[in-house]
Amino acid sequence: IISGLYLGSNTVSAQSSTDCLGVKDVFQIQQSTVSELSSIMNGKSFYADKDAENNTEDYFDYDLNLKSSFWSGSRSGLGKMGVYSMGPRKNLVIYQAGSQCYKQLFGLYEKFPAKNSSSNQKCKRSVYSAPNDKTIEFRQYFSEYGDKQYSILVYSNTELNASIANAKRVKAQAEEEVRRQQEAELAQQREK
Repeated sequence: IISGLYLGSNTVSAQSSTDCLGVKDVFQIQQSTVSELSSIMNGKSFYADKDAENNTEDYFDYDLNLKSSFWSGSRSGLGKMGVYSMGPRKNLVIYQAGSQCYKQLFGLYEKFPAKNSSSNQKCKRSVYSAPNDKTIEFRQYFSEYGDKQYSILVYSNTELNASIANAKRVKAQAEEEVRRQQEAELAQQREK
């Protein structure tokens, strides 16, 4: 479907207002190559943000150690975006959108049943399937001061699961190495 994105048996409009990224935009970014990304982001009024930090651990409990680039919107409300390369034309997109842009994109999906949803005192999360093993996930965070932050994640399920499994393996190996070093130090102390 060219004029919209397929979601189960329904179509989600891919239109966007001039001040916000649309569904088509975030999926285009998710599928872009490194060489295409700069042109796309500049065309959407985002500039490279050299001061941003890798924050995959905040979202998935593990540092996924992926090649990344970070972008900030040049207009108010556009927000920030991290684009993490998971393979050819398979990026993890973490879009920290402004309230209006988040609500615009989420409004296109919220009328459909979510594949998965959860809510607690800190975060409300709604996950929707898209074609070709893609997922679009909406997260609304609540602070103790009543502030809200909004994130939209777009990714390939297969690639994300493989990256998380690899990060778990690396973390387990590092923890095992630390445990071995501690045991060796204890053994040396006992010999003294």
